[in-house]
Amino acid sequence: MLGIFILIAIVAGFYNGAKKRNLNGVLYAILSIVSWFGAQFLAALVKISIDPYSSEGELIVVGLIGSVVGIAILFGIMVNAGNKKAEKKQDISDEIMDDVTLDDL
Repeated sequence: MLGIFILIAIVAGFYNGAKKRNLNGVLYAILSIVSWFGAQFLAALVKISIDPYSSEGELIVVGLIGSVVGIAILFGIMVNAGNKKAEKKQDISDEIMDDVTLDDL
């Protein structure tokens, strides 16, 4: 039950963070869910591949660590995308025509 509340908080945080950075909030909300469960699965898969006799408790801990790492990576991607979008928006000139004449083309 606690895990559901944590996942809802993560999804809401990514949605609001993406909207704040002028990105698609629904996309990052869905990506946060996929990243949470995907990273958890991959971390547990790697752990069981390395040590086939791992206990269930070890797999749960490794899976949660993998989920946190996956969410951190997705957060870094979101922040980087927001920064690039902000830089791109500042580079656009408001002028319709430049100082360039047809002879310069």
